[in-house]
Amino acid sequence: MRKLALLTLVLVAVGPSASAQTSFIGMGGYNIDAEGFLVGLGARFGVPFGGPALNLALQPTIETVLIGDGVTYIQGDVNVVAAFGGGGSLSPYAGAGLAIAHTSFDTDSFARGTGDASNTDIGINALVGTSFGSGSLRPFAQARATFADGSSISLMGGVMIGI
Repeated sequence: MRKLALLTLVLVAVGPSASAQTSFIGMGGYNIDAEGFLVGLGARFGVPFGGPALNLALQPTIETVLIGDGVTYIQGDVNVVAAFGGGGSLSPYAGAGLAIAHTSFDTDSFARGTGDASNTDIGINALVGTSFGSGSLRPFAQARATFADGSSISLMGGVMIGI
């Protein structure tokens, strides 16, 4: 009970600030290792602590890489993102988190195989990016490295829509 009271006191003392924000994310980009364009959706749930200099947020996303030829690639991420700066027109951020990547193959599309094959990997992400603007509609650019059974690098851009 004392720990809960202490935690509550600390949370009240350091934040969250009034700038806590939730955003929906629409993104597109290119997965360099899969050699395919990607599209995805996500959200950012801001819980800024530590004042205006450091804002932490939880950012779950899901995307698919458009590979074709009987290959389906879907990746889901849950990242913790730290945005640096006071939220001006240029807001850099960095983050890390977990990734689950699922790849399925229609073996009829390759050689003379029959049936399907699939693989699911769990890995970690490291990402850096920046958002532009300070309104409720903010474009962003981001680079993400995923380290799993097979590592990949993705370059992304999109828009965050604040609600």
